[in-house]
Formats: sequence, C-alpha cells, structure tokens
Amino acid sequence: MFWSTFNKLQLSPDLLRPYTGCLYGFADNPVEVRGYLELRTTFTDGAASRTENIRYLVVNANSAYNILLGRPALNRLRAVSSTRHMKMKLPDLSGKVIVIKSDQEEARRLLSQGEQEEVAAVISRHLDAFVWTAADMPGIDPDFLCHHLTMDAKVRPVRQRRRKFNSERCLIVKEETQKLLSAGHIREIQYPEWLANVVLVKKANGKWRMCVDLTNLNKACPKDSYPLPNIDALVDSASGCKMLSF
Repeated sequence: MFWSTFNKLQLSPDLLRPYTGCLYGFADNPVEVRGYLELRTTFTDGAASRTENIRYLVVNANSAYNILLGRPALNRLRAVSSTRHMKMKLPDLSGKVIVIKSDQEEARRLLSQGEQEEVAAVISRHLDAFVWTAADMPGIDPDFLCHHLTMDAKVRPVRQRRRKFNSERCLIVKEETQKLLSAGHIREIQYPEWLANVVLVKKANGKWRMCVDLTNLNKACPKDSYPLPNIDALVDSASGCKMLSF
C-alpha cells in the first residue's frame, strides 16, 4: 500500500507495526517502508463480495496505483488477473465469480507530464532505432534471424478455400501485400502445400490491419510446454531499469 493511499483512508499511523526488512525498487533504489498493518478488505463487483484480512506493507513512494497485491494474497484469494483486460476475477465463499475492473483512464496516466516529455525526447533522439513501417527493415538476413515451425508429420497440409473481399478490402490487401513484398518479408510461390487466407481487422483509428488465418497451421504444431515468460519473469528481468515500456 502506498503512503498516499494510507492517508486517503484516514488511518492512524499508530496502526503501523515496525518492519525490519529492506525493500528496493526496480531501479535498485531503496524504498522507504513506514511499516505494515492488517486490514479487513472487501472485494466486490456490486453483485457478489468477499471480505478477507490482508496484510499491507506501507511504502512511501510515488505511484499511479493505490495498492499492489502480492502473490501470497492472490494465491489465498484464488484470484486470476489479466493486465490485457485490466480485470481481476476471484470466487466468493459461495463459488460465484467476482469481477474487479480497473479505471482505464487512470491507468493511462501512469507517467507524469515531465516523465512523458522525457520519454518523448529519448524517442526523438533515437528515431533510427525504431521501426515504423515494413519498409524500415527490408531483407532481414535469415542467418541473423530465422523462425522454424515444429510440426506434426502426421498432419496433412490444409489449403483453405479462397475468401472473397469487396473492392475496398481487395485494394487494402493488395497495398499491404505489396509493402511486404517490397521489404522482402514475403515471396511468391507457385505450389504451396499450406494455403491460408488473409483476414482484415479494423483498428480503433479506423484503419485496417491485415492478418493471416493460421488456425489450421496452429493445430498442426504441438503445444509448447514452455510458453513465453509470465509477468513475474518479465518484472524480474526489468530489475535495475528505471522505466519499462510494453
């Protein structure tokens, strides 16, 4: 729990018990710990609720968040969180699912105005390190980077039926395909064993994103027993860095 949240709750500092451990931030800087306390905390979405005793470590640090729940509390609550959907689900004592939603507008204001200007200045100084379009990274050498698919040899290749698009979408597909061809990311083949259709998805800004329907190909690939690192591994990898950009 952050000190600003502690004050907003109008709690007495006398409730804090001394904490003798040390706490360090992501940038390896010491964080001032004011103490810890236990509070009866209610999790509710308006339809269902659950109240538990949660131990909070109160720290004096600037943050856009109010509290951060640790793994012990999440495990005891049997809670599942999703940073993508900005939601957390947990069961109440009767088995009903409680859905906790975060404030998306508040979450977007993680950086102060000064920090936003600092990040923008760093990006401006290193524009050549960023890729804005497919044309910015033409002809990637396969000796430098090559992706290999592990497929089940027993699965027969699938050629999807051709999907028809209207004139507007056909023009978009042609333009996006030409960009990839010009950058050397794709090449034309005459006798494909696997044939997948493209799919157009409309983005929030009204433009179109061209994707490929790899449903059949995904089914032919064995499930990865070692998926991408979870959030804990990502946070541990960011230790010692001042900022992390997703």
